[in-house]
Amino acid sequence: MVVLEYPDKIDKIAVGCILVYNGKFLLFHRADNSCWNSIAGNMEDESPEEAIRRELKEEIGLDLVPQFFTTTYHDYSGETVEYNLFVHVFDEDPSDNIVLDSVHSEFKLFGLDDALKLKLFEDEDYCLKLYMESFREDEEI
Repeated sequence: MVVLEYPDKIDKIAVGCILVYNGKFLLFHRADNSCWNSIAGNMEDESPEEAIRRELKEEIGLDLVPQFFTTTYHDYSGETVEYNLFVHVFDEDPSDNIVLDSVHSEFKLFGLDDALKLKLFEDEDYCLKLYMESFREDEEI
């Protein structure tokens, strides 16, 4: 896993969404690899906005319209991935409305310091820190 500058080629396009409630990150535990991560997935024949809305609905059962944040580029085992990152900040606790898919075993809220101590999916730490630098300089997470 390596975060890249703008690459010469892109092998895959993916989307992800950082979810925040009450100043904390909502992260999901994947049973297949024991990692914590935000909601993410590969794009199909759709726009990034359509893809992230589909992933949120499929993975946690929520119909959200997240805000586009940024695009980053990553090298995952020799494959260059364009990662379109979105953000959604909840006004109310979403816990009672989340319906996990079969891939995720649980979800919890974490401040940044606690999140960085977890076994995170590749480059998840980079994305969470990038969010903090961009959006939350004045708030404590």
